[in-house]
Amino acid sequence: MGKAITPVLPMSEDRFIALETKLAYQEDSTQQLSDVVARQQQQIDTLETALRALIERVNNLSTQQE
Repeated sequence: MGKAITPVLPMSEDRFIALETKLAYQEDSTQQLSDVVARQQQQIDTLETALRALIERVNNLSTQQE
């Protein structure tokens, strides 16, 4: 026995428009999240640089006091 073939029903225009609208919102949400992630990565990079500088300062101060 072969698989039953499910007939493809035509999509109504209203349903098609609803799906297009949902897709547009999803694309917008994805872009907004991507922008947030990019900004957060920039902030992480800045904080890592600042942390390295602080660690170096602490190490230099410790060396000077010895």
